[in-house]
Order: sequence, then structure tokens, then C-alpha cells
Amino acid sequence: MLLALLPDPGVARAGDAAASADDSGWEISVAPYLWGISMNGDATIDDMTVDIDTSFKDIVDKLNFGLMGRAEARKGRWFGVVDGLGALLEDDVSAGPVTVSFGPATATAGTSIGPRGRGSAGVGVSVPQVSALVGPVDVEVDTRLLLFGLYGGYRLLATPVGALFGEAAADDPRRLILDLFAGARYWNVNMDADVSVPPISVPGFTVSTAVGVSGPGPGQSRLNFGDVKVPGVTVGGLDEDFETTLDWVDAVIGLRTSVDVARSFTLTASADVGGFGIGSAADVTWQALGVVDWHFGESWSLQIGYRAIGVDLDRGVNQLDLVAHGPILGAVWRWRS
Repeated sequence: MLLALLPDPGVARAGDAAASADDSGWEISVAPYLWGISMNGDATIDDMTVDIDTSFKDIVDKLNFGLMGRAEARKGRWFGVVDGLGALLEDDVSAGPVTVSFGPATATAGTSIGPRGRGSAGVGVSVPQVSALVGPVDVEVDTRLLLFGLYGGYRLLATPVGALFGEAAADDPRRLILDLFAGARYWNVNMDADVSVPPISVPGFTVSTAVGVSGPGPGQSRLNFGDVKVPGVTVGGLDEDFETTLDWVDAVIGLRTSVDVARSFTLTASADVGGFGIGSAADVTWQALGVVDWHFGESWSLQIGYRAIGVDLDRGVNQLDLVAHGPILGAVWRWRS
């Protein structure tokens, strides 16, 4: 599983953490997280193509390292967010060995001979069927994904929930929050493929040759040169490493809203969109999150929800069409001065 520290700009406490949009003190929140991530799509980087259709179970099996972290600080209506994600997936594929055959085959060639070309000569070569083992072919692919975001935001709205229905109470801490944020998200995708093919051993075989000569008169001569023994040979083999990296920065803008449906429960939804094909940026990138908080203390709450992030980038030989999504579960800790 991927262990995260609140991997998105959308899960701050709506009620306790934002009792007033005009607070003069600081509020900071962090949280350890588990994200049950699945990935779907495909990537082509410098003509190296990988089809991505990976379930959460597959990622757990292939995950070598995973870490996500986030920190958010707010003072008054202004807030800032720094978040990052890093994951290294390893996958080994082996195919073969397979049997490759060539022959049997016969090749002939002829030419005119004698005065005025009235005679002819022909050469025939016969090769029997020859089989060789190829492989096994081993491919080890390491895929590294780094994602780093820096955002700044402004609290547009912080109003008592009861005021929406004309029955706000002075001691009711429930709030409806609406935040606007914008910033940049950096992507780095690295693929390293190690391809190994053992040498191919071709066994020895026999080539039969013959020459036939005919002329304008009766009769035909055939000369047999016997069999030619071709010894076995070992051909090449391959052990190559191919590595390529694709990185870029996307500008993003988004909204986050939270509502205290009860004194102990908060619903939070966050969404952003960006890229817009600016410079080297993606054609489009997006992120969506929905969580439910259960507050069991002044500084702690549990969260459960769902998060998805997608990117569509086309740079000719470099293309990426990817969606990562899955449930999230974690505990949030908050501190206020």
C-alpha cells in the first residue's frame, strides 16, 4: 500500500479547523494516509510503450517504494499547500524459449553457355530444415512516478451552516467553507527497461549442391559436388538497458468545499484542472477528491473517501494518458496557535 501524508489539497477540517475565516492565528494540518490506488492508461516515451492496466493488488505486488506527503498552513483567509507523491514500481516479464525454424529450401540459378548461348548451365543448392531455440527473453521494467504540487489559496466563504436555514446558534461550530486555490504541479515519469536475450545456438547442417549442363545436342550432364557440412554456430545475444525520462509542469486552478453535516462529521470535496497545453504542459490534467471526516478529538479525525487524478499529454514521440484512482483512509492531526 502507499503510505501518504494527506496527498492532495482538499482534506482540511471544515468546522474546527475553520471556525472563523477571520482567525488571526496559524492552523497547520498533516495526516498519514493509505491510498488503495489503481492505474489505467498507456505511456509512450521515446518510442518505448507501456500499456498500463494495474489493479491495487498488482501495484502492491510490484511496489518497491511509495511515499506521499502534504503540509498545509492557513492564517486568516489565506493558505498554502505543499504536497508530493513518489512511487517506484518494478515488473519482471519472461517469455520463451521458443523454437525458430528455417528450411527446407532449394535455390537454383542458371546461365547460357557455349557458342551463341545455345547451351545452359544450372546450379542447385538444397538446405534441410534447421531449428534453433531463442530465449528465454527477460525484460525488467522499473517505472518511477514523482508528483509535486505547490498551491496558494483564498477562503471565499466561511459561514455557519445554520445561517443557511435562518436558525444559526451562537455556540454552533458547524461551518460551510469554500476555498479557491491555484498553483503548479510538477510531473516526472521515468522508465528503465533492461532487456536480456541469451545467445542463439544454431546446430550444424548439411548443404547439398549440384551442377547441371545441357547443350543443343542430345544428353545432359549433371555434376554432383557432394554434401557441404556447415558447422554449428552461436549468434549474438543481447543485454541492453534502455532508460528515458519525461517531465513537465502544469498550472492548475481548483475549488474546495467543506460542510459540517453534524458536530462530529464533515464532508469535503475538492477538484482542480490544469495543463491547458501551455508550453511543455499537458493538454489537460485534473484531480478530484471526496472524503468524510469523523472528529473524535479536538486535534484528531479519521477520514475515508475516494481520490482520482488524470493526465493527458501528447508531445509526438512522448505521450501519456493515465488515470490513477482508488479509496483513501487515514487520520488527520491539526494544530492551531
